[in-house]
Amino acid sequence: MAFHDNATYMYIQMELCTLSLANWLSNNSTPRNLERMKLWLKQLVEAVDYIHSKKFMHRDLNPNNILLLGEDQLKICDLGTATEIGTVKGVEVTRTRTAIGTELYESPEQRTWKYRSKVDVFTLGLIFAELCLPMTAKAKRKIFDNYRNGRVNVIFRDQPAVGKFVSWLAQVDHTMRPTCREILNSPFLAQSCEGDEENNEISYRNSRDDEEEENRSQSEQERSRSRSHEIKDEMLDLFEPDSILSDRGYSTSSEHTN
Repeated sequence: MAFHDNATYMYIQMELCTLSLANWLSNNSTPRNLERMKLWLKQLVEAVDYIHSKKFMHRDLNPNNILLLGEDQLKICDLGTATEIGTVKGVEVTRTRTAIGTELYESPEQRTWKYRSKVDVFTLGLIFAELCLPMTAKAKRKIFDNYRNGRVNVIFRDQPAVGKFVSWLAQVDHTMRPTCREILNSPFLAQSCEGDEENNEISYRNSRDDEEEENRSQSEQERSRSRSHEIKDEMLDLFEPDSILSDRGYSTSSEHTN
């Protein structure tokens, strides 16, 4: 296309997010802070709730389509596969649709081509499971397939509240899944997400401060023990050489002579 002086060009300026949730997950294989993961999920649910309120469903939520801005702000992107929610007299209905989405994160009904907006809720459950528990690629597929097929998962035996919450979102029967608004009002999220986001971030920072304080305390204890040994050696140097050797279990020079 030739350039024209009288042409009009439109530019869209967007925030620069240099990290996806997929990147973050692959770079953080250590145990995660549950309160921080709840805060992240709350942001995702609020975003999906907004999409649903506009009568659209995303259909392809997955860590590659979630971006991080800073340390704790998440953004949902790639709405190219979003589609309108079908309604009759204001009530959502099931419609036949194309099989679209990321296979690993899709809901069971997406494979039948007949589904509603609750497909997004199912995927949120899988994403939250992955946020709370570091997984290998092989383990993730097995765990997600278990949820898709209604099989029991025992991955959260040490965190029963988390396991119950994930199972609530990732139910095979879409009619049994909660809405985004019900998720936001659930006791599980309300316990940690009560109040504004600033309070939640302060809570997380305090948690990190406690960890740093514990590390500092351990370092100070090690330095203190090291200094104690140095003082002991300095005190020993004040004595006569023969008594030092004797105290340390060596023979004195006179004993060698004898």
